[in-house]
Amino acid sequence: MTTEQDFEIGDDAVLQRTALGARALLFDHVELDRGERQLLGVVTGYTTLGDLFRLGLDARRARPAAKQLMVRGLLSRTEH
Repeated sequence: MTTEQDFEIGDDAVLQRTALGARALLFDHVELDRGERQLLGVVTGYTTLGDLFRLGLDARRARPAAKQLMVRGLLSRTEH
């Protein structure tokens, strides 16, 4: 079983929505808290988390949300 501890997410991480994550963002069939929904909405698959933090994304909320979304299969890390 994958847990949040299995995902180390630094400021240089680039995340993208999975197909399941895209559906969760568009439809209400998956329960998301505010931080999770916000993060799913702003990840592009091209922009680092550090850049998103500098643009105003709340790191205190986004980093734990990213780990939880990765555990749930809604986000994945891209390889650039």
